Amino acid sequence: MKKFFSFLIIIFLLASSLCTVKAKTTSPSSITITNKVTDTLKYFDPKPTISSAGTNNELDGQYIYAMGETVQGELDEDPASTWTIALEDLSGNVIDQVSMSGGKLFSIGTGNVPKDGKYKIVATDSLSTPNWLTSTFIYIKYNLTIDSKIISQCPGETNTISGWITRGNDQSVLVPVDVYVVYPNKKIAGYYSISASSSGQFTLSFPGTVDLWEYYIYISDSYPSVSPDNDAIVYRIIPNYSNISWTLKSIVSNPLLYNDEEGTLNQSLVLSLSDQDGNFLTGKKDYFYIGMGWSGYTVKEISPGIYKIYGGTLTGGAIAIYAKEVIKSNIITLNLQKLTFFNPYIDIDTEYSNTPYGSGSYYDYTVGKEVFDLLPLAEGTSLEITAGLYPVPNIPDPSKNQYTLKDNYYIYNVKTSFSSSLIQHKIGPDSDNVWNDPASNIFTKPIYFVNKSSGVSVNISAIIWKRANQDTTPTWQETDPDPLNACCIKKPASTFYLTSEDSTTCSINISPQETLVNYEQDLKVHIGNINAIVHVYMVNPETGEKIENAFSASYKGGYEKKILTDLWYNPGQIAGTNIDTLPISFDFDINLDATWTSGNVVFKSVSFKKITSCNECPASVIIEVFTKKEDTYPLCEIINNAIMVNPIIKKLYADYEIIPPGGTARKELLAGLKEPIYITTSFSNPNVKWSITYNNNPIENYGLLFYVTEIDTGKFKIEFNLPLPFDEQYSPNTLNIRGEAYNEDHTESEEAVVGILARETITDAVPPEIEITRPEQSSITNQKIINIEGKATDNIGILKVLIHNTEIDISELGIFKEPVTLKEGENSIPIAAIDISGNKTTVELKITLDTVPPELTLSAQEATIEKTAEISGITEKDAIVTINEKKVTVNEDGTFSLSVQLEIGKNTFTVIATDTAGNETTKKAEIVHKEKIVIALIIDNPYMYINEALTEIDPGRGTQPVIIPEWGRTVVPIRAIAEALGATVEWDGIERKVTITLNEQKIELWIGNPMAKVNGIGEWIDEDNHDVKPIIINDRTMLPLRFIGESLGCTVEWDPVNRMVIITYIH
Repeated sequence: MKKFFSFLIIIFLLASSLCTVKAKTTSPSSITITNKVTDTLKYFDPKPTISSAGTNNELDGQYIYAMGETVQGELDEDPASTWTIALEDLSGNVIDQVSMSGGKLFSIGTGNVPKDGKYKIVATDSLSTPNWLTSTFIYIKYNLTIDSKIISQCPGETNTISGWITRGNDQSVLVPVDVYVVYPNKKIAGYYSISASSSGQFTLSFPGTVDLWEYYIYISDSYPSVSPDNDAIVYRIIPNYSNISWTLKSIVSNPLLYNDEEGTLNQSLVLSLSDQDGNFLTGKKDYFYIGMGWSGYTVKEISPGIYKIYGGTLTGGAIAIYAKEVIKSNIITLNLQKLTFFNPYIDIDTEYSNTPYGSGSYYDYTVGKEVFDLLPLAEGTSLEITAGLYPVPNIPDPSKNQYTLKDNYYIYNVKTSFSSSLIQHKIGPDSDNVWNDPASNIFTKPIYFVNKSSGVSVNISAIIWKRANQDTTPTWQETDPDPLNACCIKKPASTFYLTSEDSTTCSINISPQETLVNYEQDLKVHIGNINAIVHVYMVNPETGEKIENAFSASYKGGYEKKILTDLWYNPGQIAGTNIDTLPISFDFDINLDATWTSGNVVFKSVSFKKITSCNECPASVIIEVFTKKEDTYPLCEIINNAIMVNPIIKKLYADYEIIPPGGTARKELLAGLKEPIYITTSFSNPNVKWSITYNNNPIENYGLLFYVTEIDTGKFKIEFNLPLPFDEQYSPNTLNIRGEAYNEDHTESEEAVVGILARETITDAVPPEIEITRPEQSSITNQKIINIEGKATDNIGILKVLIHNTEIDISELGIFKEPVTLKEGENSIPIAAIDISGNKTTVELKITLDTVPPELTLSAQEATIEKTAEISGITEKDAIVTINEKKVTVNEDGTFSLSVQLEIGKNTFTVIATDTAGNETTKKAEIVHKEKIVIALIIDNPYMYINEALTEIDPGRGTQPVIIPEWGRTVVPIRAIAEALGATVEWDGIERKVTITLNEQKIELWIGNPMAKVNGIGEWIDEDNHDVKPIIINDRTMLPLRFIGESLGCTVEWDPVNRMVIITYIH
């Protein structure tokens, strides 16, 4: 039994040991402060005395809190049990403590801290018996308020500084506190002792000194009595300068600058520098002092007395900026923000300010004049503004240090919006070029026109995804961000406010705000100040040109009308003035009929000649008001589109019909359908412009576009890209269509308006009907793509027609014509029509595609001497056969034949067989028709027969064929015979040579020579009798007949009975 208990004890000890090891591995090793950036602590060590100077020291990289603020931080491990966060003094006394049992984040207050100085944030599993402990240090200061100070440089005069000190939540100090003021030479000037539990008020009185620089205020409360801060923390630094002071102020009232841990940000800050009288100080860019964490910066004066600090790198917890020549400005101290996933920024500039600060003015088409950039903000000027978000940095994520912010956060969308005080106009470098044009959505320059110098702001909002399942999914640097892997959507926003310097504000009212073209009406402008100047003109906002002779006003008591391009008027009858930023010179015209009463300038019988409500004839009425300020007249307000000038409108009668595809005409629209609307009206002016609203909303709000076609004179067809929806928020649903056409000078407008009710779709049970007009059912074609034509009709209307389940276009009458691709063989094509109620009718169209041409065999002789020949053949029995376009009868067995006429020579016949699908097979038959010439000569007869026609051989001479007894051979007068055969005969008297040519045969013979040449080759005229030769009888050349005939390709026959020679030539 003892052994058994000993074994249990060993197991228990091992388990305890293992647990202890596990606890050590999960304990945190560091504490990160999350709601402060590090700052510089200033203190004296050694402390000053009345007779000896102290030393002012700086301790960088400290977290500094005011009593009562909350310390927020994060551990690098999740609590394995209940842990404790404690605030302790340097002696280990616990000031406050909180427990944490889930999550790494903690918060602990500083309201119970009794004294200023260094304190420790401790994290542990137990304050009494800790297994582990980690800590970090912070500084905590009193809340010091200075309500008045009088500092003089004159010795003997008394300086005073008064204020009060409290702990957190305005609690009284718990211990006696001494407040010291130190001269610029670092010696004590005076001190005040505050009793414990008192109001904390103090007043320091001390003699002035001629030493220029700064007074220091530090507080001593005996904690701690030694380093690091030596119980002498500096709370305030007060300059000891002349009462002439400079004021440095940020143009953005709430600027944001960041601790640029990656060194990639291009940050900027714009400041104004002015003297004690509010005058801006120019030429001081080299007198700026920028301490602590901003390196590599550039200072540039971008407007008179306005300085931009930009570029370089910002690091650490804060920056301090002041300007100092002999006189020193106030110090601007800005805490540098720690970069997170949402880092908004704003950058402002004045590239187009007047020289030497910028490149000069540009042209503003909207107001029709040169405009330039200027800071501080002023009406009628502009500036460049770029705002947005810096990219998510690739630095450790405070909530999960093993990842970076860029791993876990993705900026999905950024939206930048500007207050109504800032407007983007149509602008360009001059009146011939364009940089920005809001009407065309062209923006190449971030230039904003200032129409009000007050209430100017820029808002940046974003949608940011946070990655879910961070330990199991790729980071958003390793894969594309996916909304399906976003555990939450963050929508942060930030607004920057821009300040103006003593902006001149106006309360201007204009009456009327709307009038008719060429209509005389009093124009009243409320300006409130008799010293104000009013300027009225019209401008073309597209070209930026001032419109000449744009309006008229009553003149000389109404006896005349004065045509005006510009109207300048001042109730105080100022003859002229010059304005620094907008030079104005004008002649006051006492004859202009205008009155001043109760703060209003009233111009009598003003009539505008151009309308402002027309896109084709852009015009805008501009009214500027300048108010007197000291010796100048700055622009107080500029009002674009101050008065709407409308045309004289002629109302036209208009009728309409809704004709749904395949349905009957009606007067109501059915929601859910794309129904064409036919409007009939009579415009006498061309170029009708149409606009449509649905339930008094632009049709585009419903995702609809419309198209208008003039299908006949005075008849317009309106179609929509999508079905008209039914909006249940409205009863009834109404579609309003407005057509407008101007006359040539755009002073009159014709207007036709129709209002159409839209109701929900009616349901019926009658299916639609489909009629297929082409092709015929069960037809055969050889076209791979055919058009299916038909018509779908319904008692209410056709919603859609589908072929092969694909919707096709149909006309308002339900007629359709759609190309369809066929496959070889039989095709079954489903054609469906669906009516408005969803009833469906389907028909099957069967079409056979046959692209194989028919077989065709031909039979015909190749040559004949006959005048006719027969062409025969065989093909498909249903085929159509043509021979040289002549239709031939095809027998049941597919055979056919045709007797054709022949011409001498080659005869070509085109035979085409066409099957029922229209496929063709074409073959050609060639038959040569040869000519036959038969010449019959009788011995001793002067006549001969040519194809049975009797003709004289040698007319008038009686020359006849003879037999030469010695040779036993017949000779004939060759010319008549050769020419009868179509040959040519030539006689060469010098050589006594006869040349006979027929086609490609050439025979040369010489009188008395038994040798001849046939095609250049010599041979005997008669192989058997070399005495046979050409001779001359009766002055005619007589040649041996057989030799000549056979050499020319003829057959020569002898008829002894009739003593006749027969020559036959076929060719």
